[in-house]
Amino acid sequence: LTTVRARIREIDEKANVLLENMSADTKGFVDAKLRDMGTERRKLQARSESLETAPYDPIDADAVLRNGLASLHDLPRLMESASMEDRKEFVRAFVGGVSVVPGDARLDVQMRTLPAVGSLLPANSTCGLVAGAGFEPATFGL
Repeated sequence: LTTVRARIREIDEKANVLLENMSADTKGFVDAKLRDMGTERRKLQARSESLETAPYDPIDADAVLRNGLASLHDLPRLMESASMEDRKEFVRAFVGGVSVVPGDARLDVQMRTLPAVGSLLPANSTCGLVAGAGFEPATFGL
């Protein structure tokens, strides 16, 4: 909503500049620009009204952090007992990337950092998987 409102203000300011600097020579150009900007402004205004009336449930960042860390601490059990879909959901939620290091026979998994809790986890939090040995959790120093 903030982005939409800012863009509407920007369009209004540009329209004012165009109108203030319009001359007989630039009238055709200014008219075309104003039509384009008017179309975009109407779409943005409709989007703004839609966003203003949409239900809003704020995210409880503390609860997300608690639940996420609890899931990480219980990861070995979860991965053994969870369905394939649950495992995929976990991976999508927490894993930001995977790097294979064939020379070291190593797989590096980069964990996502939630924006609200980014300062609580090290920037490059990882865990390791060793072929045949299973999950080796990283320590986060919390």
